[in-house]
Amino acid sequence: MGGDEHPLPPDEQPDPRPLRRLQGPMIQGPSE
Repeated sequence: MGGDEHPLPPDEQPDPRPLRRLQGPMIQGPSE
């Protein structure tokens, strides 16, 4: 598998879904 392609294993990489939830309102601001 392309393990070399990813610097961090999937377990260490933060999921984009929960990340967007936390940073979503921060980056978008009063968007929602």
